[in-house]
Amino acid sequence: MIDELAPVGTIADLFEPEPAAWGLRGDPYVWRSLRTMLAKQMLPTAERDLVEILRSSFRWLTGNTFDDPTTDRIYREELARGGMTSGQVDLEVWRNVLIPLLIERWRILGPAARPQPEAVVAQGPMAARTWATVHAGAAAQGPSVGQGPTLAQGPTSHSSR
Repeated sequence: MIDELAPVGTIADLFEPEPAAWGLRGDPYVWRSLRTMLAKQMLPTAERDLVEILRSSFRWLTGNTFDDPTTDRIYREELARGGMTSGQVDLEVWRNVLIPLLIERWRILGPAARPQPEAVVAQGPMAARTWATVHAGAAAQGPSVGQGPTLAQGPTSHSSR
C-alpha cells in the first residue's frame, strides 16, 4: 500500500547530485541558487510545467533565460569570484546539458514522486485546497517585494578551467 501522506518530492531533489563538469565558473553558483530557490516547490505533474518553472526561476536569478538564442553566455557581477571566466554563465551548457539533465531526472522519478490531483482530491477538501495553493502560487510567487536574487555559494576552490 502506498502511504498517501508520504512526502512528495520537490524540484530541488532534481539538483542532486551535482554534475561532474560545468561550462563556465558561474554555472555552479546558478545551479545551487536554483536548488535553494526551488527547495519548497513540489514536483510538477507535467514536463512543460517543470520547464516553465526552471525557465522563470533561471531568468529571475540571472536576468536572462537559458533558451535565449541571441547569446551563448551571460555575465553576472555577483558571480565574479576570480578567474578567467569568473561571473560568466554558459547558456549553451544550460540549454544542451543541465536543463536536459534535470528533465531526465524528473522523468526517472516518475509519477509516483509527483503529486496527482485526483489522489489529493480524494483526501478531502483541505488537502485539495493546499495542493492547489502550492501548485498555483509557488511558481507565480517569486521573491518577496524588495528581495533581490541571492546566488548560493559556489565552489570553495577554483580549478584551472
